[in-house]
Amino acid sequence: MHNGIFAREKPLPLPTSFLIDKHGQLSVIYRGPVSSEQVFNDINLLSASPRAVAESAWPFKSSDGSENFKINKLDFAKAYQKGGYYDDALLVAQNYLKSITENDSQSGQINRAKTWMFIAALEQGEKNWGKEINYFASICGLNIWSL
Repeated sequence: MHNGIFAREKPLPLPTSFLIDKHGQLSVIYRGPVSSEQVFNDINLLSASPRAVAESAWPFKSSDGSENFKINKLDFAKAYQKGGYYDDALLVAQNYLKSITENDSQSGQINRAKTWMFIAALEQGEKNWGKEINYFASICGLNIWSL
């Protein structure tokens, strides 16, 4: 059952326990020893709102953890790239690059360099060699056409 639900080949540890709700639905899988206090807390959550259940599932105060894991526009561009959306990845990265001004702080300059690197690698992956070279040159502060 575990491998069918979680698509994992890792065997369940001993002991393993299951909490089944009043409708016969699997609610919790306890992998390893579990305290009676934890089981009672989980039983109380069986009739709780979905939001309360979600909040209790995280090891920190949150409904999704987003305040603990900040993402920026370059992360969105990387997600587009991973999904195979080259044009969207390029557009988001280019817009992010435009939003970082020349006068930004050191962290802004680092983000600017990271974005140039990402775009250069993106162009390289698409075999856009001329564009790729321009972005890599930008990282180094070179004007390759004057060399």
